[in-house]
Amino acid sequence: MTKKYVENETLKHPSRYNENKVEAWDFTTFSLLPHTIGTVVEYVIRYKHKGGIQDLEKAKRWLKKAKDSYKYLSLCAPRLSVSEYHDLVPEVNEENFSDLSVEQLGILRTSQTLTMSLDNECIFRDCIAIIDKYLTLLIDMEKEVI
Repeated sequence: MTKKYVENETLKHPSRYNENKVEAWDFTTFSLLPHTIGTVVEYVIRYKHKGGIQDLEKAKRWLKKAKDSYKYLSLCAPRLSVSEYHDLVPEVNEENFSDLSVEQLGILRTSQTLTMSLDNECIFRDCIAIIDKYLTLLIDMEKEVI
């Protein structure tokens, strides 16, 4: 973690969690994301301000846990129609997430699609694969910067 976020950090709403209009944990909670997917999303939202590539690699490990846990995650499927779900959850757009790249926004959107489709294993697996590709792309892009 950079020195910027360690010195004089407040316990409530530290600055690294407030880079966007919607905080990471609010997004995961209000989007009804299962814990493993929510953890992936939190790492993705905060990686630039906290752990860098290591956070993206942690997100990949959590994504594998999610993939291996479909049987249990499917029990968490929201009992809402697609339109009810979209009316309820935070909108993934540049206004709410001005600090995120197109790839990060793609992960957030795909995590919501995965969540509203938890009762469909085929869609779940497709969403996992899409998120994995985005994570690989982000890691590769970060390695080019170093």
